[in-house]
Amino acid sequence: MLPLINIACIKLFSRQIITPILPRELKPWLVAFSFGLLHGFGFAGALTEVGLPQKEIPLALAFFKIGIELGQIILVVAVSATLHLLALKNNWSITAKKVPTYAIGSVAAFWTN
Repeated sequence: MLPLINIACIKLFSRQIITPILPRELKPWLVAFSFGLLHGFGFAGALTEVGLPQKEIPLALAFFKIGIELGQIILVVAVSATLHLLALKNNWSITAKKVPTYAIGSVAAFWTN
């Protein structure tokens, strides 16, 4: 399941750089929902593989979800602050604007192995 998750990351980030992979009429919330569902299944499978009893999985998934949401809030605040500071310089080149997307896609590709 893990390679499938990483491939999904690569496809999502390549959409930002190369060409649209998903149809234009596909809603962003549907992409996010599918992406999250795929990750949830991957995590549930990992919990089963490490030997967690079936009755413990729902609680573990709930705390996993809470942790993910808190982490996302912290990340959004940090990225928003950084982007605000970077916006003070408004003449960034096109290449510099693509660096974060390439970096995230490269990390996802590395984890696929």
